[in-house]
Amino acid sequence: MNPIVRAVTRNGRTHYVEEPAKLPPLTPDEMIMRAVGAATAVVVLGALIWSTVSVGAMLAAVAPAWAAYMIAAVFDLTWIVAMATEYVLRFEPARQKIPKTIGWFALLISMGAIFTHGALLSLPWIGAFGALVSALAKGLWWLLMFATSRRLDKDTQAWLNAELGEVHAKRAEQMAVAKVERERERYAWNQPVEPPQVTVSRATPEALPTPPKPQPVLEPAGPVGEEIEDFDDLFTASHAPVVYFLRNGTRVKIGTTRNLRPRVARLALRPDNVIRVEHGGQDYEQSLHARFDAYRVGNTEWFELRGELADYLGEPEAQSLELTAQFVEPTAHPAEPAIAGGGLSATSAQATPSEPTAQTAEPEAPSFGFSAHLTGQSAQRVKALQKVAELLAQDRGITAEQVKEELGVSPATAKRYLREARQAL
Repeated sequence: MNPIVRAVTRNGRTHYVEEPAKLPPLTPDEMIMRAVGAATAVVVLGALIWSTVSVGAMLAAVAPAWAAYMIAAVFDLTWIVAMATEYVLRFEPARQKIPKTIGWFALLISMGAIFTHGALLSLPWIGAFGALVSALAKGLWWLLMFATSRRLDKDTQAWLNAELGEVHAKRAEQMAVAKVERERERYAWNQPVEPPQVTVSRATPEALPTPPKPQPVLEPAGPVGEEIEDFDDLFTASHAPVVYFLRNGTRVKIGTTRNLRPRVARLALRPDNVIRVEHGGQDYEQSLHARFDAYRVGNTEWFELRGELADYLGEPEAQSLELTAQFVEPTAHPAEPAIAGGGLSATSAQATPSEPTAQTAEPEAPSFGFSAHLTGQSAQRVKALQKVAELLAQDRGITAEQVKEELGVSPATAKRYLREARQAL
């Protein structure tokens, strides 16, 4: 449940404070499952203690007591850890097979060691009883997992595998980018530093004073909330605090920074993903979080690009539909849209009306074509890109301001549409 955010004002300054949401009371089924989980934990602890004492006493004959009992605890801890890993991977059957196999193998070894200890004491029934305790502990844990986990149907499992694969790939990419940055910093740190060359005037015996280091700007450079039309210069050096809107697929991150370039790089995204920048700091950022809280994703700085947020940014609402836009060469007749494979294909053609045969045919309009694969965006974006391409075919010198007026979008969106259309020509 999302926390409740309320404004608190003291001495003329307002901060937004989060209050944890109240959870509903437990149902009888939930209370029973908690009791079952507690009982299972007690049985597992008992099995661990019995196994450690039994196997440790057997190993103490050939090793120091502290080493014998430490190694003895490994027997049951191995299958317990394997069971915990198996539960974490309950929605990934392919990855669940390895910990499941290790868990059963470790349990058999533990039971065999406990039974061997009883046989060495000429009390095999005690060894069998101790081995049965470990088997019961694993059986109760397996029963608890069976009661709490749910198997997914084939289609849902395939969808989940695709989503997890995408998330794991992004996480691996972020880790790789972070590693590259660390290696670069380490390389730069290990480079020898040349001593600064100070030129001293013969008439002045003292060295020139060292200029003071520039201090970071702590206040916004403009009115809070005012949009920065051209923010390309922000990617060259540190700057006054700003609030940025960073798009990634169907979501937008609302954050604040005084150095936009490394902030975008740490998220493994590009400067083109920044769709709007405004003057402001942390207080203004928190006010935007509260304003668009209905679209927040969990307790993060990411928001779904829908409703009031999409209107505020001048962006089309993001959809979960897969859209593929294909612009081809002009033909004599407009092509019919075709739908295939669950995607959407829109074709734009500029038809030239035929002239009488006695007259010279007019030269064809400049052809253009590009293909864009759009994930999680609406057909409105496809139409906008098509419109910009048509404007470019008529006037190669069209500006972002003209695209903004023609489409009624924000300056940043107009620049992005124009840049994508020009790259495709």
